[in-house]
Parts: sequence; structure tokens; C-alpha cells
Amino acid sequence: EILERGTTASVLSHAAHDYTRALLDASPSLDRLRPAEAAHDDTTALLQVPGLGISSVAHAARIDVDVTVGRGEIVAIVGESGSGKSTLARCIAGRESPDVGKLSFSGQLLPPGRRYRRPSQIQIVFQDPYSTLNP
Repeated sequence: EILERGTTASVLSHAAHDYTRALLDASPSLDRLRPAEAAHDDTTALLQVPGLGISSVAHAARIDVDVTVGRGEIVAIVGESGSGKSTLARCIAGRESPDVGKLSFSGQLLPPGRRYRRPSQIQIVFQDPYSTLNP
């Protein structure tokens, strides 16, 4: 059953059906996060990964990257298969150790290893949790 019909802008701004309005009200918005973010020092990057390098034989990809993520930012790492995106994520999450470079979170140096990463800081979100997590 079709509940709404129209352009994206008209449906989003003038939803006619109660179900559509409920979906729009439930949708998370970055604007709702902004007031809480104001309490933090915006001059300190949330995550800094300067000059991270991995070149061991075990990895198909060689990584040489600088990444800085500010508070309230969303950053996407895009690249072809085998370019090192997952390896970079594993280093940030502490599951692998880089050959070169340091990571810092909220101005604090993060030593290698998972025991130094709290879930409130950094955690991995799987693309398909139903096939990767035990229900």
C-alpha cells in the first residue's frame, strides 16, 4: 500500500500520513547532537592518526595515511578492495599495531592494543551484525 507520494522535499517537509511522520520523527539528526558537543573543547581533534604506516608481509595493502576526525564529524574512508581500509580500522580499534605512527583520542595518546580502547571511545561496528555477532 502506498502511503505517500511526491518529491523527496515535499514528503520530508509535509508528510501527510501518520506513519510517515512517525518515521521522520524517529530519524536521528546530527542537529540534535550539536548542543551536547558544545561542552567539549572543539579545538582538540577527537581522533588523530598522523603518519600511520603498515607494511608487514602479512598485509596485502601498504598503508601510509594521515587522518584527523573532529568532534561531531563523520568521516568515510573510501578505497578499492585491498587498499587497507579494514587494516586502518583495525589499527584504530587496537586490533592491530601499526609499524609507524601514533594514534590519539581526545588529545590522549592511545598505546597499541585493545585493552586501551573503551567502547565509549572506539569500537568496531560490523557491516552485517547478523552474520558476525553471536545472537
